[in-house]
Amino acid sequence: ISGFDRIEDIRAFREGYFTIQDSSAAIIGEQPDKGLLLDYSKRRSNKGDADLRALKVLDLCAAPGGKCISLADRLQNEGFTVQVTACDISERKLSLIKENAERCRMKDIDCRINDGTVFNIEFEGGYDIVIADVPCSGLGVIGRKPDIKLNVTPQRLKELVPLQRSILKNAVKYLKKDGFLIFSTCTVGKSENHENVCFLETEGMTLLNSMQIYPQEIGQDGAFYACMRKQEQIPVQIF
Repeated sequence: ISGFDRIEDIRAFREGYFTIQDSSAAIIGEQPDKGLLLDYSKRRSNKGDADLRALKVLDLCAAPGGKCISLADRLQNEGFTVQVTACDISERKLSLIKENAERCRMKDIDCRINDGTVFNIEFEGGYDIVIADVPCSGLGVIGRKPDIKLNVTPQRLKELVPLQRSILKNAVKYLKKDGFLIFSTCTVGKSENHENVCFLETEGMTLLNSMQIYPQEIGQDGAFYACMRKQEQIPVQIF
């Protein structure tokens, strides 16, 4: 591609034939894979669900919408019917999601203002997949945002973890039984990544796969993702 100084000048971009996403974010959008979702559909069929290929997706920290749009596009290409609820905390952030969704002609994306740290009873137990790309220190994207080095402190890192866990705790509650949580960050620290996976396991989630991506490996953004499944609640019998 040559002769352009703005991505918006490319007609194919304006008309939604492609979008821009870092390769590490694209890897996150491939979770959960088709095999896991087909197995999930069979489990749902045993419980009387009518439409085995209908999936409801909730993205709690969606702006600018890249991950949920990428996921929805992939699932539709794999034969699933997808309804996405894309949330963020302000109208400004919501406008970014709407802009990308409209450009990519993704009609089944419902954009809502919602604070991920506050439990929303309307979402409880209603989603097959929840994406929680939580606010983080951003240490994986210093290459593109060098000012991060000037602002990050040990105290700031400690303050982020309780914020992240408040969002993750709500994300678990919004899942249907056996549903999938895609937890991700654009950072590289254990406290924000692996230790949060351990926290989610105490909340009833089972780790299916995870990856820590470092920016020096193949020139991509640093990132972390974990794909987890909500365990069935087994009633405790008291004799």
